[in-house]
Amino acid sequence: MPVYPLSLSIPEANVVKEVPTKTKQFAHVVPGDLSTYIFSDMESYYADYQTSVFGKTRRKGGYDCMRHYEILGNGCIPWFEGLQTYPHTIMTNFPKQTVLDAMESETPEDYIPDLLEYTRGHLTTKASARYVCKTIHKEPRRILFLGSDPAPDCTRDLLLSG
Repeated sequence: MPVYPLSLSIPEANVVKEVPTKTKQFAHVVPGDLSTYIFSDMESYYADYQTSVFGKTRRKGGYDCMRHYEILGNGCIPWFEGLQTYPHTIMTNFPKQTVLDAMESETPEDYIPDLLEYTRGHLTTKASARYVCKTIHKEPRRILFLGSDPAPDCTRDLLLSG
């Protein structure tokens, strides 16, 4: 039986319409450094990414993390610790090579429009739902979505929103 990868995704409403004006190189939050977790609401957290060229991120509990998508969705480039060492079988829909190229570029801002367009086309919850329907070779009119575990599950919940 074949196995098909499914990554996290971001709701279209959380993806900026155009590349925001950049005023700094790096966003304030540094994963793992609690002193940088200064935002009390999502609007100011997202605004910080919108004004930054890069947002730091890394592997946490697993390779895939919602922060990666929040950074891209806000017109910012994820700055990954160790991205080049990630297995090719994980985050298969994520633009790893483009992000690596941007991290090494003298003009990383040039990559932001393409990354934002890629995010809209491939990393939204609707894009994930389309991928699932295409993979199962069905264009359903109605879907019965059952989940037996009431605990939050990002992948399941984001796919459902798509």
